[in-house]
Amino acid sequence: MRSASPPRSGPRPIWAPTRAGCASRTRTVTAANSGDADLVRAAREAMGERPVIVVLRLHHPPVLTEIEPYADAILVDLGVSSRSVWDVIAGSYEPSGLLPLPLPASMETVEAHCEDLGFDYAVYTDAAGNSYDFGYGAQLVRTHQR
Repeated sequence: MRSASPPRSGPRPIWAPTRAGCASRTRTVTAANSGDADLVRAAREAMGERPVIVVLRLHHPPVLTEIEPYADAILVDLGVSSRSVWDVIAGSYEPSGLLPLPLPASMETVEAHCEDLGFDYAVYTDAAGNSYDFGYGAQLVRTHQR
């Protein structure tokens, strides 16, 4: 008889069901960022009333439902240098830009998405009513003087 395996740390598999009419097949996908939501929640708890800034380096459209409620600001990094990100956070540079892809509303939306159809899923809308659709973008709003 095999002994129980120790709890697995690191990426955990996510099941993606077969969707009729789509190119994908039933498969297991490993989520490399499965612990990120836990880190953001822990940061929110540790920071108390101080701001929590989340930097998302996008390779694929993320699901923000488990992160956005705990973040005061979300910066999207599409491959810029770390120094550039810190310049934005420090207020040395005012960011601007538009999303090159829509961000999905939920994992259910992702699972129902057909990879061979572009932009066929509902987009994420945050607590302030902003929809993270293709072309959405915002600029930093200064709340204090330097």
